[in-house]
Amino acid sequence: MSVIHTIKETPSNPQGLCALTTGNDASLLAYPGSDANGLVQIFDCKNLRNLSTITAHDNPLAALAFDQNGQKLATASEKGTVIRVYAVANGQRLFEFRRGVKRCVAISSLSFSVDSLHLAVSSNTETVHIFKLEGTQPAEVESAGLFSYFNSVRPGRSAQPSAPALSGGEGGSCGGVLVG
Repeated sequence: MSVIHTIKETPSNPQGLCALTTGNDASLLAYPGSDANGLVQIFDCKNLRNLSTITAHDNPLAALAFDQNGQKLATASEKGTVIRVYAVANGQRLFEFRRGVKRCVAISSLSFSVDSLHLAVSSNTETVHIFKLEGTQPAEVESAGLFSYFNSVRPGRSAQPSAPALSGGEGGSCGGVLVG
């Protein structure tokens, strides 16, 4: 094994946060582009060049994950209340989910299902949230809101399978399935 390239002048990254695609078509690396906010750098490992930059969050990144085919990227910030999913090809935000109502948490893991229709999110709160990506369009994400949260998720009860994802700034409500 030998080093083929070194990415220089990266920001401080004490957690060693990065994600590498696992598909055969592309070999992409995502890593923090800033230690002050949630900027994500996407690097093309085959052609050894920066591919794109995504402004994912206002706060520094806590977790990153590509889906199985490298077409979607999930992100979470250190604040831990909002999880976002982006299209890697153009940086468009596809989904935004709330995983908590008030308190900030440390997101420790983001993981897509093999079919990229679900996203699991774990944190230091003894819960795992599972979000459904299928059928939820960005317009629905923007219009869902807090009322949808209280109608779909209650302690000890899972959300309705087709409940929309929730949105707004980095604070607010939670959508998806709560396991804990």
